[in-house]
Amino acid sequence: MPKLFARLETSMFGSASGVQLCIYNKTEQAKASDKLDYWESVWKRRDSFDEGDPESYNPDQPVWRVELRYHHSIIQQFASGSLDVKTGEAIDTQSFAAFAGHLDGLWRYGLRQFKFLARPGYYAPIWTLIRDDVRVDLPVDSLLDDTEYKRYYKTSRGFSGKNVELFLGNFVSLLARERVSARKAFHTLKDWDCWPVIRDHYAAKGMDEDGLYKHIKGILEERNVRWGRAI
Repeated sequence: MPKLFARLETSMFGSASGVQLCIYNKTEQAKASDKLDYWESVWKRRDSFDEGDPESYNPDQPVWRVELRYHHSIIQQFASGSLDVKTGEAIDTQSFAAFAGHLDGLWRYGLRQFKFLARPGYYAPIWTLIRDDVRVDLPVDSLLDDTEYKRYYKTSRGFSGKNVELFLGNFVSLLARERVSARKAFHTLKDWDCWPVIRDHYAAKGMDEDGLYKHIKGILEERNVRWGRAI
């Protein structure tokens, strides 16, 4: 694992209400839970891209775990929007056994939501490796190449959609009065229970989280200008 994480125990990125990336020292976690013997047996068996290489796992070096966590609403969006490329049918999500073959697809999607850059505009090689070459270790065939993965956003229309936009305008107006920054306003919004509804409404209009942040920042700046305040 790059030196960036050498002094850290846990690094977490993203929102718990969306896709979250967690990188942590699995060796220390295994020791804390008294499961190091079990995990070492797994690492010795599954530690290398080159099958049959017994020397890859080094017990003197820590093992770092890269973990993706999906909110259940994101999984439902994939279930509603992803299709079998051969039959055109929606993917089967009635059980974990049926869904397991899609974990490679979710892994790639998740890693593309985050960037680890060696320098501006250039991905660190380790990031490309784990994103494109890692495969989920399951006793089922991967359905990665047989599926078109796409998230379906339930559109908020009419009265409910109008409510979302009216709420956001009033929300930002109140924060402008209290001189709250756009960044703090956005994080406050993401911590609210109704954030998934707001996020999905704007996503259906083609606006991702970064776009929504810029939208909120723009409204906040407009309110401050209207009231003659410094930005």
